[in-house]
Parts: sequence; structure tokens; C-alpha cells
Amino acid sequence: MKEVLKLVVLVLITVSIITGCSIGDSKTDAVDIKNLQISDDFNFETERWINVELYALFTGTFYLKDMEGNMLYKGTIDQYTGFIQKIKLPTSITEVRIEYHEVEDLYKNYEIRDNEIIHTFVPQIR
Repeated sequence: MKEVLKLVVLVLITVSIITGCSIGDSKTDAVDIKNLQISDDFNFETERWINVELYALFTGTFYLKDMEGNMLYKGTIDQYTGFIQKIKLPTSITEVRIEYHEVEDLYKNYEIRDNEIIHTFVPQIR
């Protein structure tokens, strides 16, 4: 029994050494940093400034969230002047959800174009 156990342990150690060595033998070609090519239109920035203009019939608080519901910005829309300001957002954010809950629950899913968010929470007369 002891000899069988010793043999099993020896086989397991041998197999683990062989598979470990074979994984470690795979080589990757090193690339000299001088030879790396970066596209001319690549942007290293992780954030960008967005012009935001929001208007509403009543003064109230709005919430700017990503599409997963994470808060990006909270501000106040003034009844007379609106909300006009630049805010910084991650470059990965291309669409936002604007929520405004003063009189009724209003929201807008907005695709950011030309680094601008412009929306009016005013009921449309039909």
C-alpha cells in the first residue's frame, strides 16, 4: 500500500513538472519599444469636457447617469436660465441617461455627439 501511494505521488509530481515546464517553454518574441506603432488618431486621454445645456419649465435637480445607472453628475436646472456648463466625463461614455424628477418623472437617453448634451424637458403640445 505504501509503495502504491509513493508511486502515485511520484507520478503526480513528474506530470506536474513536465506540464509546468512545457507551459514555461513557450516563448514570445520581444518587441523593441522603438518599433511600436501607434495610430495617428489614437487618443491617450481618459476624460473629455462636454458642453451641457439643459432646460425645464421648473427649477429642479437633474441626474446624469451612465447606461448602467451609475451617477456621473448631479446639478440644478434653473427655470429661467437652465443649466449651461462644461462637465468632465470619461471618454468611454458615449450615451447617458438624464433624469429630472421635479414635477413628474422625466428621463432621456442621450447619445453624446460633438461633445455636447443639449436637451429640454418641456412638454410638447400635440
